[in-house]
Amino acid sequence: MRVRLPLPYNSCSLFLRKWCNELHQQVIVRKGLFTLLSLWENVTFDKLRIFADELTKKHYQMKKSTFLKVFGLLALIFVVSSCNKYEEGSNFSLITAKGRLANTWTIQTITYTTGSTTTTITGTTGTVTVNKDGTWSSSTTYTIFGQPVTDNDAGTWVLNSDKTQVIMTDNENGDVRTFAIIKLKNKELALTETDANGNVTRTDYTGS
Repeated sequence: MRVRLPLPYNSCSLFLRKWCNELHQQVIVRKGLFTLLSLWENVTFDKLRIFADELTKKHYQMKKSTFLKVFGLLALIFVVSSCNKYEEGSNFSLITAKGRLANTWTIQTITYTTGSTTTTITGTTGTVTVNKDGTWSSSTTYTIFGQPVTDNDAGTWVLNSDKTQVIMTDNENGDVRTFAIIKLKNKELALTETDANGNVTRTDYTGS
């Protein structure tokens, strides 16, 4: 047995319009309202209850979807801005700085800048292996008076607090050297070292 709504047509219309406003006038709510009003003579309490349940469910689904999209966008902005710390990239990576730095790096170029003059250093080749456990080893070959000289070293390393510098300690003599990270990508690395006189040595590497 169907039960007719006891409210007059105008009163019910005002009630539903107020209800729609409370649901922020979503498009689906407005469409549902117009459909309901056009078929008002066939509406029962059961149909109205089902209709209300469906509207409420879709409304909160839309609110949840919107919240997740906004939250995801804010999280992405935060990640990108927090990773934008190296002059030449990478501006965004899902791999941590420590994870990217851990690799075997081959020297590509070395430049030396004093004042406004930059000179490319030739005759030096080698590799540096950086391990995730905080150790490193290197094999560097120099050309001195036309003769190759190979220097093998090993030690430990750490990143500074904001991961813009790598601090390397030599196991043999205890020397501590600090390098600024200019570029840190999966296969590309650039480090600079500044001496007491402000002269800068830059070394570019490619990863394995």
